[in-house]
Amino acid sequence: MAQRIMFKGATLVTFAPPSVEHADIIVADGRIVRKGWRLPVPPETEVVDARGRIIVPGLVDAHVRPAETFGATLPARPADAPGSAPDIDHAHSDETLLCALFAHCVDSLRCGVTTSAAWHHTPSCIPGSLSRHRDVFLSVGLRGTAAYGTNDLAGPEGTQRALAETREGAAWGGGFRFRYFAGVGALDAVGEATLSALADTAKRHETPLHARVRNASDVTRLLAAGLLRPGSLVACDGPIPVETAAALEAAGSHLVALPGASGAGAFAHALLGTGAGRPDILEAVRTAMVHGHGGTSEQALEALGRAQTWASSVFGVTLGSFVPGAAADLAVLDYRAATPFNEKTLANHVVQGMGAHHVQHVMVDGKLLVRDRQLTRLDTRNLMRQVQRAALDLWTKLSSAPYPGLDQQFRDENAPPQEMAESFNGLSWRDEDSLPIERLAPASPVGPAWTIRGGDTAEREQVLPPATASRLLPIPPAP
Repeated sequence: MAQRIMFKGATLVTFAPPSVEHADIIVADGRIVRKGWRLPVPPETEVVDARGRIIVPGLVDAHVRPAETFGATLPARPADAPGSAPDIDHAHSDETLLCALFAHCVDSLRCGVTTSAAWHHTPSCIPGSLSRHRDVFLSVGLRGTAAYGTNDLAGPEGTQRALAETREGAAWGGGFRFRYFAGVGALDAVGEATLSALADTAKRHETPLHARVRNASDVTRLLAAGLLRPGSLVACDGPIPVETAAALEAAGSHLVALPGASGAGAFAHALLGTGAGRPDILEAVRTAMVHGHGGTSEQALEALGRAQTWASSVFGVTLGSFVPGAAADLAVLDYRAATPFNEKTLANHVVQGMGAHHVQHVMVDGKLLVRDRQLTRLDTRNLMRQVQRAALDLWTKLSSAPYPGLDQQFRDENAPPQEMAESFNGLSWRDEDSLPIERLAPASPVGPAWTIRGGDTAEREQVLPPATASRLLPIPPAP
């Protein structure tokens, strides 16, 4: 049995239903095994002092776009940049996408997010892009889903590549920590044949859809095409009537409210996502209430809980709860309330008071991934140097100009991210999933072998290839 961890003297908070309880919890084998007040400390148990701390179930971000978020802090493109320079979606390469995903996962954990639903549209690097999401999420430890936003804007060849990538992911499906979704976006540029092919894939493999839409007409089209299966996500960049959100809910699908995008009152039926912004879901709630959705703190709290319920159904584990048997996904917040904190005032404290800066520890699937605000499984200093190097490459493609304030020496001192991408080439997780062996040869001669840690046949935790792991991710060897 894995080492037990006990959080002692905590204030436990749940969102759906809203509750506040003072209790200890004991975690083992990825689950909550006991909950109670002043529990005795079992043998061989690590005790985390949670007195004065608030523990919330791990937060769920129901729509993120890491490829876009990666460019959010880049400088504005120079006025004299060539008109032919690509936008950020088309500028990404395999290497920069990989670095964008690492940066996203690191930031998500620091914000208390333990489950992230990723959507991307990168026409310049479609093949293998979903596998890269899986590789990074599982290596970092974040629970998540991934979808490629298929459309016809890149021509017939681009459409076929997107459909092939979606079919490959849907055929593998996923496990209790990562799942592939079908994806679609820019529906005004999606033909009926493409929608039909996506619907066929979704039906054949019982795959949910992750869509990015602009209005209620897009939602109606998805419903008519039979694409919105139970568990599907529909993130909208424009106003969506409450009636449309309710229709999605009745179909077993979910509207995802983005900050300032989905219309007043949508909290009553929506999940919450951060889109292309920083994955600080609590800040996104505040932004949405002020600039777009209105609603009450109680409705926003319900939306946070609704996202945890969705994640429970997708991954087949109990999330959003501290009952024995629930998955041990949680965040410990050092939040010292200035006003009385109880069930009646919980919504205002969560929505108006708590933030990412309060997050002290984060656990996913029973693994303490953030301890005292430091990531435990990642050499973040080394990793972020690689990420910044990739940002320079992305900037060069976007602007054809030197990065403001940096000289060539910085670029030369950072190893090229190409090494990272080569470590992931030629992998086929779908084939590996059924093989009870520890060393697996890659599907192509490019890239090293993988080491798969022990686990059940549904899903195994993987370790990054040695070329990357030795330099970026010093993960301890499997016991």
